[in-house]
Amino acid sequence: MDDLQDGRLRVLIADKERVMLNFYREMLSSSFDLVVCHHEEQAVKFVETAFKESRPFAVAFIDIQMQLETEGSGTAENIRKLDPFIEIVIITDGCDISPEKNACCIFPDNLLYLQKPFNAYEIQQFAFSLGMKWRENRRLRQTLRESEKQVERQSADLAELNETLKKEIAGRGRTEAVLRECRELFYSFMRHLSGTAFIKNQNGCYVYVNDAYKKAFKVGPADHIGKTDDEIWPPDVAEQLKANDRIVMSERKAINTLETVKIEEEVRHCLVSKFPIFKNGKPPFIAGIGTNVTDRIQAEKNRRMLADKIRSALNTIIDTCDILIKSAGDSGQREYLESISASARSVRVVIREILDASKAEADELDFEKILPLTEAFEAKVPETVKVPEPETVKVPEPEIAKVPEPETEKSAVSSEQEQILPNSLPGLNILEAVERLGGAWKLYKDLFLFFCKDKKNFGREFRELIKKEDFETALINAHALKGSAATISATELAMAAKALEEICNTKNRDGILELLGPVEDSLARVITYEKEISQESADVTKSSETGKDAPDLSELPDLFRKLEKSLKESDPMESENYLSEIETALTPDCSANSETEILLGELLLQTSTYNFDDAVETLDRLARKMNISLDAES
Repeated sequence: MDDLQDGRLRVLIADKERVMLNFYREMLSSSFDLVVCHHEEQAVKFVETAFKESRPFAVAFIDIQMQLETEGSGTAENIRKLDPFIEIVIITDGCDISPEKNACCIFPDNLLYLQKPFNAYEIQQFAFSLGMKWRENRRLRQTLRESEKQVERQSADLAELNETLKKEIAGRGRTEAVLRECRELFYSFMRHLSGTAFIKNQNGCYVYVNDAYKKAFKVGPADHIGKTDDEIWPPDVAEQLKANDRIVMSERKAINTLETVKIEEEVRHCLVSKFPIFKNGKPPFIAGIGTNVTDRIQAEKNRRMLADKIRSALNTIIDTCDILIKSAGDSGQREYLESISASARSVRVVIREILDASKAEADELDFEKILPLTEAFEAKVPETVKVPEPETVKVPEPEIAKVPEPETEKSAVSSEQEQILPNSLPGLNILEAVERLGGAWKLYKDLFLFFCKDKKNFGREFRELIKKEDFETALINAHALKGSAATISATELAMAAKALEEICNTKNRDGILELLGPVEDSLARVITYEKEISQESADVTKSSETGKDAPDLSELPDLFRKLEKSLKESDPMESENYLSEIETALTPDCSANSETEILLGELLLQTSTYNFDDAVETLDRLARKMNISLDAES
């Protein structure tokens, strides 16, 4: 031990008999650092000094007479108060004081008795044994102190790690919020995209198709998912599609190409933009957006055929007039024929200009390359799907393009809505938003009401974030408000939110709070329309349902099962369609405050926000309430 002189244990002898002191010196001085005294005050002083100098005594031999003659606390008790770890041996000579009485005054621990007379070996044995015990206890206490310090250090490290984890969890929560918003934007965009869209992995398997794709190719939600073109299309069509995919993957750039497929004996030409999606510098996916140009290609064919026939007819008229003019003997006839020829030439020039102008407007496609490809493909198709050639050379009258009439039911509802809802309100362009949503007034109403509910506390929550100097979350919230405002065409609010988002990057607290004011004003103005739009939309729904026949509730179980399947497949379009049919069937039978109406409202909100897992649970509760089994075998 470093605090022991020459590595020897220190032993204290306190005895009133000087003869005994010499005896102890002879027995112990050679093996121990020995200190002797014959006064109680000296013994206590030695122990106090040794403890302060960090050179404590290991063992103390105390004469019982010195212990008894001291008034008040005894020598051993005073020593033990100064050094609680010292080993004490009381030397007795057969007095009447029992060990129990001394133990009560001192401490029972580290206390032994040795009765006179004794020999040298007993003293040495006591000194060595108790000294080793003291040294071992001292080592254990040192180990314990080091362990406690290590535990404290580990506790501090653990607390620091805990704080780091909290920050990471908070950051992950913000990231997940951004990911959810991106996912909702992606689904919303793809849901209302008029063109067909798809994504394939590097093995050519379809991993995503949008609603327009399913409708165009007449497939179910998961019919093409996980399949390759070889499993879906005939060999010649599959080879055409795969060849274009190989170009995109090898050159790593987007291409625009014409792809032709046959669906139920109908030839369909699609102008497809294919492009790679990169991840870590490599294109693991290939995506495409297609537009059906079959009608445009057929129109171009008809235009060219019509132009050829008109030119042929006019040339025939002009040539015939020229021949008749040469053989005409009457000047009146000749003048009449020259007038007809001049008119035909003028008409030919006008027709050429009209056809050339229409060709220039429609010639976004390279028809000189496209038409030979389509004709080659159509040559393989049965004659029933080919456009028949006219049998006569009669010049047909130009056809006027007709706008397709909307469906009767949809037209009626839209008409009623247009009569009630305004095209715009201050700060809110309703008509623009509805047109962007494909005329879905009900969807716009749901989006608007959800926006009002979700953003009504935006200002207060945003100020709390700025107060905490959480500028990162504030930036995310401003970005989300900008996107949501653009969705409902709240232009003024979207512009104010954009300015707020930009200044959040500067972390200028005063500037952010200054721009927050216009955002709160615009948001408050938009939210004031909540009751108006909700009430007007409810009136439209009520008026459109007046006079309808009673719904057929026998189809509800099948609708419930279809809705459950679409929710589990995370298909928002099919889910909304089935939910709309269920809502139509149940609305006449449930009051505004009924549990059924509440569950329907939850389903609508969860589906519109793409919360499919919760929607499945809500649907199960509604089915159990109506005693409808979702098991197809029931």
